[in-house]
This record gives sequence, structure tokens and C-alpha cells, in this order.
Amino acid sequence: MSRDLPLTVGLLQFDVRKGALTANMDAVSAGVKDAAARGVDWLLLPELFSGSYDLENAARWGEINETDVLPTLSRMAVENRLAIIGTYILPLASGGYGNTLIWIDATGSETGRYTKLHRFRPMDEDKYLTPGNAPVITQTPYGAVGLSICYDLRFPELYRFYLSEGALFAVLPSQWPRPRLKHYETLIRARAIENQMAMIAVNRVGTEGNNHFFGHSMIVDPWGETICSARDEEILLVCMFDAADILKIRRDFPVIDDIRHDVIKR
Repeated sequence: MSRDLPLTVGLLQFDVRKGALTANMDAVSAGVKDAAARGVDWLLLPELFSGSYDLENAARWGEINETDVLPTLSRMAVENRLAIIGTYILPLASGGYGNTLIWIDATGSETGRYTKLHRFRPMDEDKYLTPGNAPVITQTPYGAVGLSICYDLRFPELYRFYLSEGALFAVLPSQWPRPRLKHYETLIRARAIENQMAMIAVNRVGTEGNNHFFGHSMIVDPWGETICSARDEEILLVCMFDAADILKIRRDFPVIDDIRHDVIKR
């Protein structure tokens, strides 16, 4: 880490409306301005924040996100001097369209691009989207960050890989619906504890079809303690914490040093 901490993170929890680009971008624009006024360094947006799960129109959203939404977010990042982290339907070099997380830093540059490895079949991602083929870590002044999206949370090997590559944090934009609130909370806490990293998760609220999304965006530290959390409401949740504490926990309680890589290969 090359920058003094603490780190201030904003979690923009709002009702992402299917197919409603203008309404969603208005919510993002207001959230970015609020985040800048509150000193946020990283702003996380819910999964597929620009148009939600309008997967039948993936090609249309791929063009909109690539030519309009991404450049707009890049300008917002520069104007407001913060990093913006969100996911988009985007065309993939290998063909098809992916649910892709882009990390845009405060200079407007893309510093991380990760396509969701695990497609969520109950919401038809397997029918319309192509999975990613690699984990991705982005380097920040506060430390390395592992990128993940929603359903990825159920697959612990992804986060163990991020640990092995030196990540101090993992981010998780989501659209995680009821009735699985306990799964969401428990798995976030488990990934944080078992990998001694901070888990940073943003989830949407609202209803889409038969799905009701419960919010509860949160940041959990390596002890499994909740640094901050939201309820089922539209809110910009702002949390401040010292990433140096993660390194201290790893030094004082060095579980990582006892992983048996000689027996269980990573």
C-alpha cells in the first residue's frame, strides 16, 4: 500500500429498474455527487445498474453500455475524483455478452475488467450470457482487490485464489433476492473470515418480476465483524475503515501461514 488510510467506501443501494436507462442513470448521477461530497474514495453500484436483467436485449445493452454508459461513468469519476465500480452487459472478445465488472479509477481509467465466472441459472444468465474465464485482481493505492459478482459468492475457491494472490479486499456488486438473505449475510461473513480479507458488498432493493431484492449492502472485516450495513431502503451507505487493520490481523493471527498447499493444491 502506498497511501495513508483510512479508506472511505460508498455503497449505492437503489431500485434498479429493468430497461429504464434514464431513471437508473439519474440515480447513479445523484449518488456519485453525494458520494463525492462525503469524501468517498470507492463507490460501488449494484449489479447491472444501467438496465438490470433485461437479458433478452443483451446486444442492445452491450452497445448502450459500451458507447454511452461507460464513457459517462468515466467522466463522472474524473469530475468527482473517485473510483466507480459497477457491472454491465458488454460484448466479449471471445463472442457473446458477459456480465462484466469494470473498475474505473479516479482518473477515469479502466484498471480492472472481470466477467462473472458463475452464471445464475434461476435468472436465465445461462441462456443469454457467456461466462468469464479468469479471476481478476485490480491494484489500488489501498491494496489489491479481488473482483466478483453476486452468485460468485457461493464459490469459495475464487476468494481463496484472491487471497493467494495478495488481495486485501473483495468487492461484490449484487442483485441478491429474497428469501436468501441469511445465505447472503452468512457467505459474506464466511468469505471474509476464511480469507482474512474485507468483503465489500452492494445489493439492490426493489422488485423485478417475482424477485424482491432486500438490500443489506455491507462491509465485513476479517474477523467477521460488520463495519457497516444497510437495510431494505434506497441509501448511499458510507463506511470508513483502515485497511492497515487487515494486515495487522494477518500478522497477529496468521492462519494463512498454516494453509497446507503441499496437500491441497491451489
